[in-house]
Amino acid sequence: MKAKALLVSLLMGILFCSCGNKIENVVSTGKNSFSCTVAGRERSFIYVEPENKNKDTKLVVLLHGAEDSALNFQSTIHFEDEAFKRNYAVLYLQGELNPENKSAALGWVNTYTKAGDDDIDYVMGTTDYIKKTYKVGKKTYIAGFSQGAFLINKLAIEKANKFDGFASVAGIMVKHAWEQRKNKQAAFFQINGLKDELIPMDLNKSSKYSPNPSVETVLEYFSQTNKLGTDYVQEEINKDVKLLKNKDKVWWMLIEDYHHGWPKNDRANINVNEYILDFFDNN
Repeated sequence: MKAKALLVSLLMGILFCSCGNKIENVVSTGKNSFSCTVAGRERSFIYVEPENKNKDTKLVVLLHGAEDSALNFQSTIHFEDEAFKRNYAVLYLQGELNPENKSAALGWVNTYTKAGDDDIDYVMGTTDYIKKTYKVGKKTYIAGFSQGAFLINKLAIEKANKFDGFASVAGIMVKHAWEQRKNKQAAFFQINGLKDELIPMDLNKSSKYSPNPSVETVLEYFSQTNKLGTDYVQEEINKDVKLLKNKDKVWWMLIEDYHHGWPKNDRANINVNEYILDFFDNN
């Protein structure tokens, strides 16, 4: 019996150690807020769901930008206002400090490197936990802003089969992720302000000196992996906003006279939440 017990103990240890993105020690820290540990590091998240949740409730995961927080992102974009109407639950994830650079701002370490805390394990582990615990996410989507959208681009390359759609608001496909692409299909929606020179676009020549691929190059890639042509149907949302659609799988929203931001009834005169959910509804 002792030998059997030892064997069981060893097997449990192997199983425990092999789950790099396992989420543990989930504790409520307030209304809809939770702390947890992933790979031995403490993380946190906010989870909200509609009152009429059912077996068909979808899940949207949201990643804030650098120098922001999940709580502030939630209070700024109010994504659940529209999401609940369409039977989506919403998971806001919290970025962290780079353990190798304590002076850096809160953000997503894995955007640029594998060093330090593994944000991809955190995203995948927390998403899996929410789906299993709350019985939602039969279909699961992910969206992010700025540095959070940089990680969205990377996830679309590395975890294309784990989400039903990706939305990148002012995001970049970083060079090292681009070089590791594996020609996997992913439904991908890119949103850009035409005056946002932080994001490499051929259209406004901001890609000229960037080491990262242009937005146009990335969208062409996703069109190819989805076996689509390059003919987009253009919709005029208003005088400042154009939406280009390549079937249901690849969309590109362009906003005149707009810089780096999450458009929500501000100077862009549009609530991008609705269009992101439109895109997700179609995938």
